Amino acid sequence: MSLRRAAPWLLIALTVLAFALGFWPGHMNADALAMIDQAAGGFPLNDHHAPLLVWVWNLLWPLGLKPGVILVLQVSAFLAGAYLVARAAFARLGAAIVGILVAFSPPVFGNLGVISRDTWFLAFLLLAFGFAVLAVRAPERRTPALIAATGFAVLTMFARQNAAAAVIVLAVVLVGVAISDRTAARARLIRWGAPVLAATAAIAVALGVQLGATKVVGADPAHPEQYLYLYDLAGLSVRDGTSHFPDDVYPSGDVAALDANSGVDTIIPLAFGAQPTIGMPRSDAQVAEMREAWLDEVTGDPIEYLDWRWDAYMEQIGVDSPGIFVYHPVIDPNQFGYSIAFPELNDVATGYQELFADRFLNGGTFHLAWFYLLLALCSAIVLLIVAGASRVVGALALSTLTYQVGLFFGTMGTQWRFEYPTAAIALLCAAVAVKVVIDHGRRPRTDTALTAAAEPGATAAPSEVSRPAAEPVGAPAPERGRPPAY
Repeated sequence: MSLRRAAPWLLIALTVLAFALGFWPGHMNADALAMIDQAAGGFPLNDHHAPLLVWVWNLLWPLGLKPGVILVLQVSAFLAGAYLVARAAFARLGAAIVGILVAFSPPVFGNLGVISRDTWFLAFLLLAFGFAVLAVRAPERRTPALIAATGFAVLTMFARQNAAAAVIVLAVVLVGVAISDRTAARARLIRWGAPVLAATAAIAVALGVQLGATKVVGADPAHPEQYLYLYDLAGLSVRDGTSHFPDDVYPSGDVAALDANSGVDTIIPLAFGAQPTIGMPRSDAQVAEMREAWLDEVTGDPIEYLDWRWDAYMEQIGVDSPGIFVYHPVIDPNQFGYSIAFPELNDVATGYQELFADRFLNGGTFHLAWFYLLLALCSAIVLLIVAGASRVVGALALSTLTYQVGLFFGTMGTQWRFEYPTAAIALLCAAVAVKVVIDHGRRPRTDTALTAAAEPGATAAPSEVSRPAAEPVGAPAPERGRPPAY
């Protein structure tokens, strides 16, 4: 392999090494430690976080798949996915550099060093769209690329309960690419409608299979939805000045205590600690009562519910203030003996991240989710009107917007980690969009000459008339003598 071909992978490998040395074995919060406990076999598998991923992790744990290895794999998966996506417009080296720059950007860097299903959601989604890009760029590899993209789409859904809102866009892309030969000559309604209908059906089936598989692998029901009920009922109770909780769950009905221990940002003081106001988790019967009370609020006064959710979402995307708790800075106390392996290097890594946050780890200019959503929207508009692989990247940008549906209705607090995948994808798609626009600006001379030659009575130099058609906008030119490759 020539140095030119090896250079992108060497840069990516060095970047993975930098993250490994800076964060090893990875920062871990309570969620990560809970999943590790299940993967190690110390606690029964449950459906609170990502049961199917944890089940696979449990199978591979005896083979050495410990947190440090997971850290390396998640950073590698992110960079590989970003590289494949960027190849829609960049050559190999440029694609690698774009992915690395996004990895080191202030809104992304620290979160890549945390063992987190948020990162796996992001990495799997990028890999799925990346292989969809490859399927368009290299038709001779379309079938294996689509199979790989489908596999990573399924893993994306395994990573987060609300992932389907983003994966639905990916499903439309995959179906559209798979049947493009059959629908190319059909009416526009069929060309667009068939993929949307097929993708919607596929997502519905995938959700059903996911639910069934969770039961098959023996995950105990933990009722993670009870925390959503807690969040909404507490928020609505404070707004109305009267408790909406069932008496069995919150006998005192003290709204002042709810107000003092909960808010838009978090319900942790309300539910956990030495003396929680409403200790969680609850019994199956009490979860059922909370569900009934929650449904009464949603259906009884939907305007009030949506207004509460709107206020929470505005806080989430940084309209009122920048994102809070922009990354997890430590390894929480744990029974496994995990600690930072290289404290000096970790100080450098955390010091860099904390340049962009205050002493409470609340973000600043770089942690305004609304800005990245706007950036993703602009990128989608630019890229979706361009034929070829760039349109797939436009769909990736669009997926950050559909993903917000799950966040709007499903979050139980406001933390930057929920939106950091949006920032990473928006930056990546914006780089591709800028490259496409630049490349498009370089083409008019050739296009003008060919157009002039086609007009009646017009003449053109033989070299201009015989020049082959330009590559689709945004598609990188293959190396001389080699087919396009990833």
